[in-house]
Amino acid sequence: MSAWEYWSKAERLLSESQFLTPGEIADELAGAGYILTTDKAAVAEEITAHDTLYSRDDEDLDCKCGKWLEHDYYEWPDHMGDVLDRWITEAGESTP
Repeated sequence: MSAWEYWSKAERLLSESQFLTPGEIADELAGAGYILTTDKAAVAEEITAHDTLYSRDDEDLDCKCGKWLEHDYYEWPDHMGDVLDRWITEAGESTP
């Protein structure tokens, strides 16, 4: 099975928002209720450390932070879900 089949709701949103700016991604996460609005600046700053991918070969990429991302196994939304775990409320029930 592919990695995307196991993504959480927040990771799916990250996938859809992957090519936005870090601030826009934080806005999307806050708007969907996955992070507190008070955490948007901190989340955007963390995303900035991971907002560029480098090609390793035909299928695999490396994140700007150096983490190896493997196609269909551990992709950018998986990585960002782990990185942002301390801010993300999976149920999307954070309050502003």
